[in-house]
Amino acid sequence: MNMYTLPEWRNQGIATKLMEEIFKFIKKRGINLIRLHTTEGARSTYEKMGFIDVDNEMEIRRGFSP
Repeated sequence: MNMYTLPEWRNQGIATKLMEEIFKFIKKRGINLIRLHTTEGARSTYEKMGFIDVDNEMEIRRGFSP
């Protein structure tokens, strides 16, 4: 439900790797939409993965790649 990276472990690709695994998991199940809330500090990580701002949340639709 929530993901948090301790400051000393940030900028090492951990959140990106976790999201790649989540993408694989949901793609196998035919899910084509992810919505999430994020902090300003993490926003750029999600934007790099293809998430966009929608209604005070971020989302990515079908076509995301692991």
